[in-house]
Amino acid sequence: MALSEKLQEYGVTESNIVKALAAYVFVGYSYTWFMFGFCYYFKPIQKLSRIFNTNKIYIMMEKSCLNENTIKETSYYYHIKNNPKKLELSMAFADQIALKSLIFPVTIPLRLWLTIKIVKFWNKITKPTTEASNNLKEELKTEESMPIGEVFTKEQEFKSE
Repeated sequence: MALSEKLQEYGVTESNIVKALAAYVFVGYSYTWFMFGFCYYFKPIQKLSRIFNTNKIYIMMEKSCLNENTIKETSYYYHIKNNPKKLELSMAFADQIALKSLIFPVTIPLRLWLTIKIVKFWNKITKPTTEASNNLKEELKTEESMPIGEVFTKEQEFKSE
């Protein structure tokens, strides 16, 4: 089965592919910011390292980039080490990358499912509008085929009501 047929089965047609892409990007950005907030607040890697009684991640970080002998005052790592808020944000970002890598096989189908649900909801909301515009187009087509006198009488009837 072709991809276009499968997408049409789920309600994504050529006319609303832009909506689907916008929904997918929205879901992706929302997921990223949610994961960053989650990692900043709950610190899952720190909790896992406490559960397994290992601090290898933080020891490796200290050895690699936060060693006072290897960094200069102008480097990025120097400013992180001397500012606890920056260190906390950096660790949340690292936690986010690690956690997103671990749950990647689950989140891709979930993001696609959410995208399809958003597109279906979007189509349901905009469907009355498209039906109304189609009705208006049909009325305009019938008026174009009418003689000029009949169009004027219809407009006069509308104004008198």
